[in-house]
Amino acid sequence: MGKLKVNGQMQQEFDRKIYKSQKDLILCEVAEDDIGIDKADFIGADNGKFSTETGLYTIGRQFIRLRDCTFRNFKGYAGLRVGHTVGTHSTLTASDLLFLSNKIGFLSEERGEYVVISNSQFNGNEVAARIHGGNVQLTNCMINDNINGIEILGGSNDSHGIISNCQVNHNSGIALLIDGISNGETITSCHFYDCIIHIKNTINKPVRFDNCVIAGKLIIENSAKVIFNNCLFPRGYGLLDSIISNTIVEGSNNEVEEREMEKVFNTK
Repeated sequence: MGKLKVNGQMQQEFDRKIYKSQKDLILCEVAEDDIGIDKADFIGADNGKFSTETGLYTIGRQFIRLRDCTFRNFKGYAGLRVGHTVGTHSTLTASDLLFLSNKIGFLSEERGEYVVISNSQFNGNEVAARIHGGNVQLTNCMINDNINGIEILGGSNDSHGIISNCQVNHNSGIALLIDGISNGETITSCHFYDCIIHIKNTINKPVRFDNCVIAGKLIIENSAKVIFNNCLFPRGYGLLDSIISNTIVEGSNNEVEEREMEKVFNTK
């Protein structure tokens, strides 16, 4: 753990290191390539006025491995933040993380690329995961009871990532926001429950959903093609209130319980 720049308190409790933020700055920054961080808790000051406060930040580093870490109470900015990483195709691999009560749980900045987060939980955040960078994967994650769940946003070399095997339930704002991307996205084997999915202003490449459950309202506007295959759209969760404008929607082998919407999502 000596390969971190630490700008706060650090204490050891049993087998865990606990880093506590006290100022409006980056609590810990990765200082070298090829490091592993296990069993660490990054605790924010719980102060929304700390507009740059970040738990753990990496920029320009590669082969970073996180396991069994917590990011909590970073109310001004973000818990885990990945900056510009052009030149490496393996930035950060993480598993068994907990993001709790942050302004942004995980933030991939523009060109913050090649990140994999798996088997992790996001709960009580204003935004669970905000992704500007391309080639980012979220897999086997629980993303529940946040305001916004996943945001995939435009930027240089954005999107073309994968969201797979995630449960995205009871997020009070937007469960999935895709805005202004140019390289498409793949969402597979995810459950979106009691939700809004908003896709807008995408260009060039399609957004693809495969083998998903989508129990909610869709807003799809001013975008490149959106494709749904092998998905279930249950009755009674707002699908009839969906808004689809200036966008081609295609689909096949979908089960659409609201029969009025059958021809929208089964076009082949």
